[in-house]
Amino acid sequence: MMLAVVVGVGVGSTGCHRSGTKEAPITGKPSDPPVTMAAQWEPGRRYLFHVEVASSILVPRRNTGIPIHAETTLGQDLAFTVTNAPAGDGRIVQMEVQAIQMETSKDDGVTMTFDSSNKAIFVEESPLVDRLQKLVGLRLTFILSGENRVTRVEGLKDLNDRMSTGGNAVRGVAADVARRFFNQQFFRDVVEMGILPTTPVKVEQTWTETRSALGGFWGTGSPVQLTHRFRGWQRRDGTNCARIDFIGTFRPASGPPGQGTGTGTGTGTNSAGGPPPPPRRGGGMSTDEGTVLGRAYYNPDLGLAVESIFDQSLIRHSTSVRMNNTVRKGDTNSPGPGSVPAIDLASGDMMAHRTRASPAARGKRWPSGSSR
Repeated sequence: MMLAVVVGVGVGSTGCHRSGTKEAPITGKPSDPPVTMAAQWEPGRRYLFHVEVASSILVPRRNTGIPIHAETTLGQDLAFTVTNAPAGDGRIVQMEVQAIQMETSKDDGVTMTFDSSNKAIFVEESPLVDRLQKLVGLRLTFILSGENRVTRVEGLKDLNDRMSTGGNAVRGVAADVARRFFNQQFFRDVVEMGILPTTPVKVEQTWTETRSALGGFWGTGSPVQLTHRFRGWQRRDGTNCARIDFIGTFRPASGPPGQGTGTGTGTGTNSAGGPPPPPRRGGGMSTDEGTVLGRAYYNPDLGLAVESIFDQSLIRHSTSVRMNNTVRKGDTNSPGPGSVPAIDLASGDMMAHRTRASPAARGKRWPSGSSR
C-alpha cells in the first residue's frame, strides 16, 4: 500500500507552504544556538487545517489471485478553536470537521466522487457516502496539558455514533482509508504535534522515537521507529520555518499475536496481553511492515507545526482463516474446524499524507495542490 499524506495549517498571512515548484535553500549551521519548537495554541485564535491523503493499493482477489488496483483520495477540512476557558497551565481546543472530499477509482475507472461542500456533484447514495455526510459537523474537545499532551477528549460518543452509520455495509478500500483518518488517535496526533522535539535542538541534530502506532497519523497497528533531524531553516511564503526531516520503519510487534509491546513518547509500555483470539469465519490476523519518509515545518511566529508531508509504504500480511466443519461418517482423517491451511495475502499500499494549518479563519480554503 502506498500512502501519501499531507497535513497542514491553512493559508493566511503567515503560512509556510511553498507557492512555486522551486524550494528555497536551507540555511543554518550546527554551531547556531539550539532552537525550542514547542506547540503553542494561542487562546482566542482559530486555526484551519487541511488533510489530504492519496492511497494506492494492489490487492489480490481472494478467488482468482488476480490483482485489483484501487486508488482513494481523501480530504478533510478541520477547524480548531482555542477557548479562553481556564485549563491550568494547558489549553482547551475545540475541533470541528467542516468539509470532506473523497474520490475512489478501480482499474483505471472512477467509481465515486464526493465533496460535502459542493452540492453540484451528484453522488449515488451508499452506506459510505451516508457515513461521510454524517461526519461533517463532528465536534471534539481536547483538554491539553502544559506539555501539549491530550489528557481528555470530549465528544467521542458522537464520533463513534457517526462512524457506525451504515454498519458492516461500509467496507472496501475507501472505507478502510476513512477509518484510518477519522478516529480519536488521528485527531490527537494533529493536536499534539508529536513530530516536534521535546527539548531544544541544534541544526543537524537528530533524535529518535518509538511509538505504538495504533491508528493515528500512521494508520497502522505496527510500532513505528522514527529518526528525526533538524535540517535548518527554509523560507516558505515569506516565513523562515524550521524544517524537520524524518524517516522510519514499521515492524510487527515482537511476540505472538495479541501480545505486542511498544514504547510511546514516554516511558510506559502498551501490551494487549492474553492469548490470541480464536479464528473466526472469513476473518484472520494482519500485520503491517514498511517505511515512512517525510518532512515537517515549524513556524516560530505561530508556534505550531504548520505543515507535514510524508510518503508511507506498507506491506500488509493478512491471514484469512477458512472454516471447514465437514466430517464424513467413519472418516477419522476428515478436516475439523480451522484445519484448512490459512491463505496469506500481502498487499502493497502507499499513502501520502499532508497536513496544513492556518493562523486564522478568513473564509479562504487551502488551495488544492498548492504544496506540491
